[in-house]
Amino acid sequence: MMKRNEPAAIEGSGTLSPGSLKSERRSEFRMPADKKVRVDLADGSPACLGTILDLSLSGARVKVDRPVGVGQKLVLVFHEQQRRFPCTVVRFNDDEIGVTFDLAEATVQ
Repeated sequence: MMKRNEPAAIEGSGTLSPGSLKSERRSEFRMPADKKVRVDLADGSPACLGTILDLSLSGARVKVDRPVGVGQKLVLVFHEQQRRFPCTVVRFNDDEIGVTFDLAEATVQ
């Protein structure tokens, strides 16, 4: 039986239960999201469309409609505001990518 304050990951899901932040390896809290984005290559040419699944200060998990290579430099473009967030792909699995934001390359608009 689990005590109330013990961390507990939900087995096999990759998600954490509310009391489990201690077992999380990420340095930033992730919030669930459901935002459409355009995924551009670093040179500005469109690569694919995507949906932000979760978001943190340091990165995001994005569902994409085609494969994207790990290490590739991208720009997430939020449709409503046309805000651009440079990032690097750190993980690709099936139809999802994990990215870290390249804040040093971001420009204030």
